[in-house]
Amino acid sequence: MLMKDSLKDDLRQKVYSISFNLSGKKDNYAALTAEIKKFTGWCKVWDTQWLVYSRSSSTEIVSKLQPLLSSSDWLFVCNVTTDRMGLISANAVDWLDKVSKAQK
Repeated sequence: MLMKDSLKDDLRQKVYSISFNLSGKKDNYAALTAEIKKFTGWCKVWDTQWLVYSRSSSTEIVSKLQPLLSSSDWLFVCNVTTDRMGLISANAVDWLDKVSKAQK
């Protein structure tokens, strides 16, 4: 889980949820998660569910990750708003709280 201290400096960044299902090799998973970890901030929620902090749009994020997928894999990226609820790990909740505070 990574969050840079400079998040307060760029309020244009948003939190995105990235979900994927890989039908192929484990290599695809390693390459995809390595690319996800290049975002300003990231948090692994589940093996195939990540939260990222980025200035990019969801379209730009998909464009960046899609070359790492095979034709039978799927990927979904969406902006996470402040209206959210769920039962997830304490690490993910803490990460979201830190990002939310940085945006204020």
